[in-house]
Amino acid sequence: MTAFGLDISDTLVRLAVLEKRGAQFFLPVRAEITIPPEVIVDGEIRQPTVAAHLLAQLVKASRARTKRAIVSLPERQTFLKLISLPADRGVTEASVQAEASQHIPFAPGEMYFDWYLLPQKNSLGERQVVIGAAAKTLVDAYLSVLHDAGIETMSIEPESLSLVRAIWQKGQQSDAAIVLDLGRTRSTIILVRDEIVRFSVTVRYAGKDLNRFIADELKISDDQAEKAKKIFGLDPRLGRGVLYKVLSPQMDILAEKIRDVESFYVEHFIDHRPIKEVTLTGSGAMLKGIDQQLSQRLNQTVVIHPSWVYQQLRAHDPSLPIDVGLGYTTAFGLALKNFSP
Repeated sequence: MTAFGLDISDTLVRLAVLEKRGAQFFLPVRAEITIPPEVIVDGEIRQPTVAAHLLAQLVKASRARTKRAIVSLPERQTFLKLISLPADRGVTEASVQAEASQHIPFAPGEMYFDWYLLPQKNSLGERQVVIGAAAKTLVDAYLSVLHDAGIETMSIEPESLSLVRAIWQKGQQSDAAIVLDLGRTRSTIILVRDEIVRFSVTVRYAGKDLNRFIADELKISDDQAEKAKKIFGLDPRLGRGVLYKVLSPQMDILAEKIRDVESFYVEHFIDHRPIKEVTLTGSGAMLKGIDQQLSQRLNQTVVIHPSWVYQQLRAHDPSLPIDVGLGYTTAFGLALKNFSP
């Protein structure tokens, strides 16, 4: 029995079960539940009893035939980076930890740490290692809540790994690319090359913040702001361009954040390649015109990219909406780990 993917955020938890028959994937179960304010704040579980109850409620309502889960950790609370080891240094647990200690913002006794070696060396002949770490207090809190909810945690990983697994099939991504995961309470910019996360940055641009910004600027309620955003988006031809004018400064800020990531990549990675495109995913990618507006500002190709498995699911269920393809990207990526070698 495969484990379900469980994508936990501050405002929503999504659950997805994928089944594979031959080469085709099917989605027998998908479900979500809203998380009330203050239960999870910036990825930190503040009300564990409430969180456990909601997770148990979600699993029961979904009618999933398993209690086993592959779970996401909030990107802003984890650390993931590609590092290089000097050519004259052997690759051992001790040598990796010694080099990693210069990058990771956690004390050795206060974190869970993992790493894996890439087969290829860089142009200087250095071995390349992907390192990941998270605070023990964070991971233990998640595991405790999941246990109390009756969920058996099979694996736990940063969101960025799940996103990349869901967006590109194995062997389909080799150029440098940026993934922009646009969420309701936060967004993440991920630099990817050869299907490997090089590093990621969490930014404060989020759908919920946009609603509040629109509401303040136009003196309307948050609900009205959400409706206006869905109807008019960033299309300057709609609604006399009022919303476009309101949101343009936010697009400028987001584009600048992306440029900062590009600059960091060029300055700090010896074997950097030109970034071919910016890939948008997450529920915020449904904002009308966001791809065109970012493309104009960045002078770069920007594409909206639902999970590749969503394309397969649509083949036998054309009614499956695009918001599932974009909003469930992390949950799909987690569930796909069942089928990874």
